[in-house]
Parts: sequence; C-alpha cells; structure tokens
Amino acid sequence: MSEGDNLHAVWSEEELDGALATLHADVRTDEGELARARATLMRGAGIPVTAEDSGTRAVENSDAAGKPARHWARWLAAAAAVVLLVAGAVVVRNVVLGNPTAAPPVANSQQNPTGIEGVGAKDAPIPPGQYRYFATHAWHGRYSDPVVVLEEVMTEVWMPADPEQEWLQRTTNTGKVKMLAGTEQEARAAGLLPGPQPPEDKRAPRGEFHGPIQGSWQTPTPEFLKSLPTDPRQLYDRLRADTDGRGQDPDKEMLVYVADAIRGGTVPANVRLNLYRALELVPGLSVAPSTTLDGRTGLSLSFDKAGEKQELIIDPATGEPIGERQTATGDDRGVPRGTVSSETSIETGIAPRLGVKPGS
Repeated sequence: MSEGDNLHAVWSEEELDGALATLHADVRTDEGELARARATLMRGAGIPVTAEDSGTRAVENSDAAGKPARHWARWLAAAAAVVLLVAGAVVVRNVVLGNPTAAPPVANSQQNPTGIEGVGAKDAPIPPGQYRYFATHAWHGRYSDPVVVLEEVMTEVWMPADPEQEWLQRTTNTGKVKMLAGTEQEARAAGLLPGPQPPEDKRAPRGEFHGPIQGSWQTPTPEFLKSLPTDPRQLYDRLRADTDGRGQDPDKEMLVYVADAIRGGTVPANVRLNLYRALELVPGLSVAPSTTLDGRTGLSLSFDKAGEKQELIIDPATGEPIGERQTATGDDRGVPRGTVSSETSIETGIAPRLGVKPGS
C-alpha cells in the first residue's frame, strides 16, 4: 500500500462485534484489562489515547439508558488490530478535548485523545545540605501604546531541602528586547528600554522574598496545597469557583491559575498530576506535542480563546513544567496574528550550594 492510499471501509456494529469476537476468541480477558492493553498498544504505535481508552473510565461509565459505555472501547480494539496489519506513517495532530461527561458525538473512530493519562508524577529528592534549582528564561511583554516590546529576564531560585531554611532568588535583566509594535525611539521615550542590569539577589527563609506569603494559587503554601481536593472532579470545581469572574475567558483562566501554581516548583508531583486531570475536564482544552523556548520537547496544554493562545508545556515523564507561551491569534495592540507575545522555558536540577548552578 502506498503512502497516498487511504482506508475508507466502515464496519457496522454487528461486523465489528463479530471481528472482535474472533480476535483471540479462546482467551477470556477482564474488560478493564482489555481496555488498558489496547491503550498500551495504541501508545506504542504513536496513536493518542484517551483516559477512556486506557481503561480508567471505559468500564465504569454508562450512557443515559444505563447501558455500558463500550462503543469506543470496541472501536479502539479494532483499531489496535488494524495497527498490527497495516504499515503506514504515524501523524501527530493537535486535538481538542471536551468534557468527558458532556462531549458531543464524534464522527470518526477515535474519541477526543488527551495524552494526560500517560503523564508521569516524579520529583527528584533534595539531598541534605543541597538545593533544588529552578531557572526561568523568559521573554516578558511590556506595553505603552503604541509600543509593545519583549524584554529578556533570567530568574534563578535555590530552594533548600528544609524549606524553613534560607532560599536565594537571583534576577537578571539582560537588556535584550524584541520590538513587536512601535519604534525603538518610541520605546526609549516610554522607558521600555532599560538596558542591561546587574543580577539582583534576594535571600529569605521559606522563600518569603517580599514578606510573609499568603497561600493562594499564585503563592501555594503547604497549607494551601493541603486544602485542595484530591479528586480531579472536585478539584475542577474548586478551580472553576476560584477563577470565576477573572480574566477574559474563564476556561483559559483555569489554565493560567494552574501554571501560576506549579511554575515555582513547590507543588508536589501528585498534586500536579491531579491539576492536569482537573484541566482535562475543561471544555476546549487542547493537548499536543510542543517545543519550549530552549528547544526541549514536551506536552502542551492550551486554550485558544479571546484572541490569544495560552500554553503550559510540561515534561510528560515527570509532570514538571518546562515552559509557557502566549501567542496572538487576533490583532491586538498592533501585534500581528501569530506573534509570540510572551514565552518562557523552565529548567530544574539539584545544586550543591546557594548561588551555585547544578553541575558546577
């Protein structure tokens, strides 16, 4: 079969049931185990897999009439069988998620893939006397009508194994800028071209660089994190309530709050994973491979709403954030559609001493 060939045959429900019945008919397999096995095969073939595909919901859910929700599990089983028989190119596409409990029917043989069920949850331990290191390389937007510029800022944080001990934050404004709208002369007149500045160090126990921290999504203290529900549906409800009335779009604002919480590196792996599972329930979430500012590949969770695409990029192996990006999807402030209006990459590691980078 050539690369240009396509398969157009469509099986009826009866034909599909019959085909699956003959596939290893002598083996009796638990329905959940079958779904998980199919998901593993699909992932191995490079095909996106939903939480339903992996067996976490396919056996438990039922439709309004009380019948087991097995339609997609059966189609996935057939697709897995076809993967074994057909050699072809694997294409990764950007996909849009819907609320699993209210998603409209889809016209193809794959329900909206997520990829979130495969995300890991790992935190590297901090040896006694050493520090967790976070480095953020950012291009931040600055505005003064009609000028829009991006300025480069580097932020490094050293967090001790005992968070009650002294932390260090080092901020460096490199003086580099990118003009997005207006002229350099206008930017200088507006004070948007400050030039390079020496690194600024701040030290404080518990990371309280600007005074005592009140627990919130933007500054998640251990007490705040303990207050969050562990059930993804309840966590979704909490996020929805806390973001109500904020931002231009309520769905996108939920992603912003999650990014705010985890970018500082203080949210444990299991809580991060619960947050991603809560975001999975937000209608319109898009999940796709993406590349960070420094060229690393990760999984992008994004919304394209209100004239802007908001992305959070995570490492699928650990669930750690590795970057963020905002892209104009409509003309705003003179910035053309498709322009990156803010971008960061995040690096983590273990440092031997305060002010010393990992590996030094």
